[in-house]
Amino acid sequence: MPDTLKNLIETSQNVRLLEIRNQKFFNEIIFENILSGATFDQVSISNFKFEETDFLSSRFRDCIFKNCTFKNILLRKGEFLKCTFQNCEILNCDISKVEFTEHIFKNCQFNNVDLRWSQFVDCEFLDTQLHSTNFELTIISGLKT
Repeated sequence: MPDTLKNLIETSQNVRLLEIRNQKFFNEIIFENILSGATFDQVSISNFKFEETDFLSSRFRDCIFKNCTFKNILLRKGEFLKCTFQNCEILNCDISKVEFTEHIFKNCQFNNVDLRWSQFVDCEFLDTQLHSTNFELTIISGLKT
């Protein structure tokens, strides 16, 4: 039986040292978990709902998120390198002071999202809606829409 993300979180001795590499996860609900400082490398996550989850200072590299909902998420001071969000909803989230490099948002919806002090380098926003999104003091370079 393959590991679920929820099982990996629950059995981890220290989520700050949690490193998940080369995994695929499907159809889960992650609610009220703390994943601060976790590392996700070449991870594919599909049909997920993340709610009231803390990803403070977490790192994501070459990850794919498809058909996911992120609601009331804390993702401050995180890093995304070469990741893709496709058909995702990002609702009422604090994603401030986050670095996005070569990131793609495709068919996503942002609603009431705090992106203050974040940095977007060589990123793409394709068919993505931004409602009540705070970009105050955000650095954007090489943006494709």
